[in-house]
Amino acid sequence: MKIKACLFTAFLLFSMTALAAGPEGQYDPSVPRPTMSNVSYGPHERNVLDFWKAPSDEPAPLVVVIHGGSWLFGSKERVHRSVDVDTLLENGISVVAINYRFLSQAGNVFPPVKVPLHDAARALQFVCSKADEWNIDTTRIGAAGGSAGACTSLWLAYHDDLAVPESNDPVARESTRLSCVAAKDAQTTLDPVQMKAWTPNSRYGGEAFGQRILNSFWPSGTTFCRGFPNIHRMSLQARRLPRSPVLSCAALHGTAAGGPYTYS
Repeated sequence: MKIKACLFTAFLLFSMTALAAGPEGQYDPSVPRPTMSNVSYGPHERNVLDFWKAPSDEPAPLVVVIHGGSWLFGSKERVHRSVDVDTLLENGISVVAINYRFLSQAGNVFPPVKVPLHDAARALQFVCSKADEWNIDTTRIGAAGGSAGACTSLWLAYHDDLAVPESNDPVARESTRLSCVAAKDAQTTLDPVQMKAWTPNSRYGGEAFGQRILNSFWPSGTTFCRGFPNIHRMSLQARRLPRSPVLSCAALHGTAAGGPYTYS
């Protein structure tokens, strides 16, 4: 329960005291120097992460922080917007903050949002592959973020495990399962039809599908979705499983099946 309680505490501290971001690529003065910086987890220049190692004789729980910015901008140096790194370290919880490719760097991948989502999954798997070296307890890993980072965190929590046990790539064989999530200002679906039904005045989210604004493919949105039958995979709500987290308001919830916990 330590990671859940401390992540909740750090989440509340963030909610009450989040500071304006400094220049991209520069940490806020409140953030201690990382144990390791710009560790590569993939081939792209933005596939890098920073790691803060908590002092612990036993494998330590870990929080993976995913920055916001509509998947269009932002950097791992925004970590102070999502968690209090010192508070986590003082409680024996290690921290990772990741960068990921933006939608503008998706190339021919469709929908473009798959790129940052799967980059985050790869970063998580990479960190798990370093469990022995970095003294990480892979059964106690949480994710935290705001806005796009919150959506990505929830997507990881709600998604089926992306591990490929038969892969020749040892990183790909690692699990993407999370034990808890702290999400602030999260977009809770990426399904345009569902989004329009929930918030008819919504004009946000189209960029995830290569559109400048959501309304740019309305009223053709339904036709658009019929042409992409797996679009429900982008919906957090639709992908909830019996073991999945239950969204709450500044409260801790879980399931009898022992699924991840979510703070929202």
